[in-house]
Amino acid sequence: MKASFQRHFGLLACLTLFLALGIHSTTYAEYLLMDDEVVDTTTQLTWMQSNDEYKRTWEEALDYCENLTLGGESTWRLPNIKELASLVNQEREAPAAHYFFQGKNSSYWSSTTVRKNGGDVSSAYIVNFYDGRLSSSNKTSQLYVRCVRSTQ
Repeated sequence: MKASFQRHFGLLACLTLFLALGIHSTTYAEYLLMDDEVVDTTTQLTWMQSNDEYKRTWEEALDYCENLTLGGESTWRLPNIKELASLVNQEREAPAAHYFFQGKNSSYWSSTTVRKNGGDVSSAYIVNFYDGRLSSSNKTSQLYVRCVRSTQ
């Protein structure tokens, strides 16, 4: 019973955050796999298919994406929380990330800063690719990175 309550509470909290941020599921989105990239034809975003297996702080993640050259492109950036959350399929059991994304089923940085009362901006939103939960973490934490760029 306790595990069931925790699971449902986690899903409820996640769905509430999805709705509050205006995030919609991309369960039926069409994806095009190209070498080391995944193109979401619905959002017109291109994602790196796999990560480099290194954890980074939030600042390091921003720098990594801004300096990345992949597929002959150098316009990569750290995704915002809406973009990153679109990679999670809420209808799947763990892992929650769409199957074509390679790498760790762990937490990934978004570029979206959490704005707390009193002006505290020391945390950023993250998405866990294993269970699909959205949460936040201190920007000095070491997490994985999945860079994105506009397809157009």
